[in-house]
Amino acid sequence: MSLPTLEGPIDEQFGQLSAFPLPEGDTVDQDTQDAYTYLASVRKQAESETSVFYSVRRDLLALEDGEQIGNDTKELYSDQHNSKNNEKEIEPLVQWQFNFQTEFKSIKAELTQLQRLGRLTPRSWPEPIPSTGKQWRTAMLDQSPPPIAHFFSLDHSTTLRLVVYATKWLSTGTRISLSKWIWCLLIRLDTPLDASDTSIIRELGVKALKLWEKTNGGVGVSPTAKHCWAMIVTIVGSYYRQSDLALARTK
Repeated sequence: MSLPTLEGPIDEQFGQLSAFPLPEGDTVDQDTQDAYTYLASVRKQAESETSVFYSVRRDLLALEDGEQIGNDTKELYSDQHNSKNNEKEIEPLVQWQFNFQTEFKSIKAELTQLQRLGRLTPRSWPEPIPSTGKQWRTAMLDQSPPPIAHFFSLDHSTTLRLVVYATKWLSTGTRISLSKWIWCLLIRLDTPLDASDTSIIRELGVKALKLWEKTNGGVGVSPTAKHCWAMIVTIVGSYYRQSDLALARTK
């Protein structure tokens, strides 16, 4: 059982942005210098490979430099894995999971670093803010999410409520917009979680795993749905320590 690789050439429309330069005329301490050096190395690596998920890092870099990220040309998530021009050798599922969970942990660690340096400022949620489950459903199923900085203006309880909604709306017809929202919510979630919060995240993983098993590993469903389920179970199983889901997922 395997998934198509999530890596491919840099796309001109969805390509990574350069890591922000050091502010001219500013004196920076060693920690800040190290952060810039590290993020510059991320950019260098991104010049040769990208992923439908990894471009969240681009938004993080842009946030620090005050750049406005639009939803038309700079998405968090690209479906370039569907392009015939980007086909590569299929990786074993277990290797894909390992690579993906490593990248997710790296992004979470980078967020922690940016917050510690005071270089990640939450942005107010775009108006109008959904106030009902029905309005959130329309937003999450039909619209791309706002840039990741807006998610850091959501409080913890609201973030978890949206995870509950996402679990409810996850299906064999999972849309790319919902997959993007779930990715942003998993990036946003505070850690560590208490037992109650962990149970909410676990339910998301259980639902994704059930869909995966029901379709025999995503047979007959869209690549978007298949990758979304794999993303969820991999993150919930490894990062949120629900290892029984991960074990069941890789049988």
